[in-house]
Amino acid sequence: MATQTNYTQINSQNENGVSLCIAFMFNNITASRVWECMKNTGLGRIERVDLIPVKDKKGRAGKRAFVHFVPNGWNMNSEEAVQALKALQSGKKIKIEYDTPWYWLVGVLSSRRISREERMERAEEAKKRKEQKKVKISIDDWYTVPEKKSDAKSPEKTGKKTGKKTGKDKHHDAIGRRMSAPNYGRKQRINVSGLDQTLNAQFKKACQTAKKHGVNVAADDSDVTQKRAFIEAMKVLEQSE
Repeated sequence: MATQTNYTQINSQNENGVSLCIAFMFNNITASRVWECMKNTGLGRIERVDLIPVKDKKGRAGKRAFVHFVPNGWNMNSEEAVQALKALQSGKKIKIEYDTPWYWLVGVLSSRRISREERMERAEEAKKRKEQKKVKISIDDWYTVPEKKSDAKSPEKTGKKTGKKTGKDKHHDAIGRRMSAPNYGRKQRINVSGLDQTLNAQFKKACQTAKKHGVNVAADDSDVTQKRAFIEAMKVLEQSE
């Protein structure tokens, strides 16, 4: 097994540009805050601050910071900065109190210092990998509306007259897919979208989820079966985040 190269000696030289590492910080710490705190130490001129997500030994989520100084940018005119650099070069860590009593333990970066361009390329690759993992759902691609079974004994097929009333005593549903006898005695009336009030609210929420993730929204004139399938699909998408 190949051993990993240690760049501590290289990263601690002023002519190369000193690179420091803050192994763990809380999640609420931003790059701009690290920059400002390190700038106020008077250690030198900072080139950039990079952050990556990490977890500590207890599994708590946090961040790791890499503070890169400009080549020959360390403040050699400050006795305190010079002593700090000597301590870092000897393998020690320095303590920086950023918000009393909170502090960071800062040491020299042991891995290779990457350039700004390489950092941007890695960030772009990570973004592409994240986008490839996104779950994409389209109702039209996988769901087919079941065909309505023909009724051989229906009046339309047999030509026989029935005792049922026609015309105004029948009503067409809002979607226009079937005829049904009115049922005015049911507890919960059907609204114009073809769904009861609870499912109608779920359908609106599912449409919002679809728009958020760039998924095709089910049409308003879809039948109830299609809309129920759409609602369930959006629930799956929401849970997969």
